[in-house]
Amino acid sequence: MAEAGSFADRVKQQADIVRVVGEYVRLKKSGANFTGLCPFHAEKSPSFAVHPTKQIYHCFGCGVGGDVFKFVMEMEKCAFPEAIRVVAEKCGIAIPRPKERSPEERKENQQRAVLVEIHREAQSFFVKQLEGTLEGKAARAYLEDRGLDKETISRFGIGYAPSGGDMLLRHLKIKYNEKFLVESGLISRDQNGAAIGMDLGMPPGRGLLRQGRFRPGLAN
Repeated sequence: MAEAGSFADRVKQQADIVRVVGEYVRLKKSGANFTGLCPFHAEKSPSFAVHPTKQIYHCFGCGVGGDVFKFVMEMEKCAFPEAIRVVAEKCGIAIPRPKERSPEERKENQQRAVLVEIHREAQSFFVKQLEGTLEGKAARAYLEDRGLDKETISRFGIGYAPSGGDMLLRHLKIKYNEKFLVESGLISRDQNGAAIGMDLGMPPGRGLLRQGRFRPGLAN
């Protein structure tokens, strides 16, 4: 997430998402937006849209979407800091030279970057659960009943936490050290010290996930 006043926020404000996405996808003007074939799934008819006014993209076929940083992260398979650099370079935005940091500060920044990346990975996991599972289908129906369309769901990165409490843990353990998972606030430990379940939280100073509740069968 680009914090207000940060370099990432300045890059996001100055970046042209159509220009950046256009380097990966052949886009065609369609009304106020641009459309093309989705780069994230195979399709013959374009269902991928880029909204220059809102500076977001969304695929009505597979449900992916987000801002310019999210797009670059997905296409380049890189972390958020690297996506900032890529977008800045593509848009001709000068990158400030980092000030000299102490070893302790560098270690802290590296750990913070990992925690933020873990939260982004968790959000991506929840989004995929909402889009591609039977439980998620029921949750989508609930959201639509509340007046949230696909574009709004995509814009705010809304996802669904499955009923199996250890699914996120099993997904994240493939890529991340258990120590960082616990520090992220997403995973807790039982009395024996074993990592269990899921607890939606926030890494210190950089919250990305927000917790809500969906109870199947309840319309109100």
